[in-house]
Amino acid sequence: MTAQTLPQLLAQSVSAYGDRMAVRAPWGGALESVTFRQLGRRAAGAADQLGVDVARGDFVLIGARNSVPWVVGFWGAVVCGAIPVPVDSEMPEEALSSIIDELKPSAVIGDDEFLERVADLKTRRISLDEIHEWPEADGPLERGDAPDSEALALMLYTGGTTGRPKGVMLSHRNLLAAIDATADAGGLTDDDVLFVILPLFHVYPLTTGCLTPLAMGVPVELEYRLLRVATRMVETPPTIMLGVPALFETLVRQIQRGAQGGVKGAYFKVAQSLSAFMIRTIGVNPGRLLFRPVQQALGGRLRYMVSGGARLDPVIHRQMMALGLPIIQGYGLSESVAVVCGQRFVARDYWWRARTYWNRIGSVGWNVLGVEIVTEPRENTEPGEGELVVRAPNVMMGYYQRPAETAVALRDGALYTGDIARIDEHGQIWITGRASLVISMPNGKQVNLETFEAELLEALEVEQVRLTVEHEPEWKLVASVFPSTEAQSSGTVHDADDLQRSVRAAIRRQSQPLPSWLRVDEIRLVDAPLPVTRLGKLRRVELPDHPFDFDRWENEAREAAAATPA
Repeated sequence: MTAQTLPQLLAQSVSAYGDRMAVRAPWGGALESVTFRQLGRRAAGAADQLGVDVARGDFVLIGARNSVPWVVGFWGAVVCGAIPVPVDSEMPEEALSSIIDELKPSAVIGDDEFLERVADLKTRRISLDEIHEWPEADGPLERGDAPDSEALALMLYTGGTTGRPKGVMLSHRNLLAAIDATADAGGLTDDDVLFVILPLFHVYPLTTGCLTPLAMGVPVELEYRLLRVATRMVETPPTIMLGVPALFETLVRQIQRGAQGGVKGAYFKVAQSLSAFMIRTIGVNPGRLLFRPVQQALGGRLRYMVSGGARLDPVIHRQMMALGLPIIQGYGLSESVAVVCGQRFVARDYWWRARTYWNRIGSVGWNVLGVEIVTEPRENTEPGEGELVVRAPNVMMGYYQRPAETAVALRDGALYTGDIARIDEHGQIWITGRASLVISMPNGKQVNLETFEAELLEALEVEQVRLTVEHEPEWKLVASVFPSTEAQSSGTVHDADDLQRSVRAAIRRQSQPLPSWLRVDEIRLVDAPLPVTRLGKLRRVELPDHPFDFDRWENEAREAAAATPA
């Protein structure tokens, strides 16, 4: 790639790929698509419209669903020299107010619901409908003096799971380095089509599912309606799908539910066991033959799926592999433009030398192009483990107006991630936990709360669980649990006490294989889903304190089950 800035990247892609489809997304009850040439002309038109109120270097807030106008608005801001700031349109009010006070944006792009939330803001508010009607233009995509490649190009906010969000400042150089690394690791071809259901405000889908495909001339199918995923994948079959662990866990659960009972259920169990056995022993993966209907239900063209944004449960990973659903995972942060390391997909090896992939499930692969990784030992880490430290051209400029926090994260040009990892003899990286979520048990043993939570989530009766430590009046490990509808499957759960017993038995059963000192001291049922981010990560914020309401839980649990896409 020869581009040094985002406007140059767009101009080069428009010139190189012209009439090839760039993006397709839902709009007005149908699907709307634009070619690369049309995207360039619409971005130029959007830059003209924005330029009336927005000056070079101003911030433009974007809070909306995935759509062609979202992409056009983003690139319009880039072309006119502004700094796009994609945010979660459903973020908590306090976080949104903090961002607006900090940035004082010159314009806000959003869907109707988001614009209503910022109705009191004395700045230009632009709806997706308005952008959709903006005229195209023949104007240049590189305007005025070319920006310095080290200049601020994009602002993304992170940290909303634990407190006040921080603005991550990313330069043109940061973004282009990440695009190069992603393209190299992904092995994209001219025949590929990416499917992106994840919201574009997050660095992972924005970089991997929007910017990189644009640079490589690869069409992108955008979606935002979870219940339409299966239909869209059949209507517009992709070769690569981006997702998060919660999405893939739901997919596996739906496949399993659809194969329960009778001959179909018996075949499913035998075939999945046979597939896993063949992978482990002779290294051949027969899953795509044994479960061909599953492949067809996902469009029939999938080369592989990518999981990011959080840790993929190894159990889910193995189940998907046995089902013939090739999936790889990577690791990154907003501070590294989403990409640090990742597993590579090689079809020949995945299907015919599958044992190697199977044995590496749980790792996040190797460092990507241009990224250097080391681990630095920290207090409370196991031998061979340490904090993951990254040196790369895609490491952020710093946190906006947060010099103290920047100084903690960036030291001597390296990014201290706060994640604990080990690097094996093959160079594979294994993330073992978040430093801030490693606790000391009363016996001095170290436990990662996220890892323990993942173990407990294997219980079918547990829909969500969050572990916390309380020190008063005495030390105890508390599990806040939102039970699933499976907790009632025995037919003996009729009230809160019955439900408490069902969940306690499930937690005890799930803890049995673990060390005897690793146990939950208290279980607290919650009657509504635990707060999560749009990518499914738990928000580790204080939970409302009110008595458990069994009737409310029944309604919430049924709604959660019904909202799961088929």
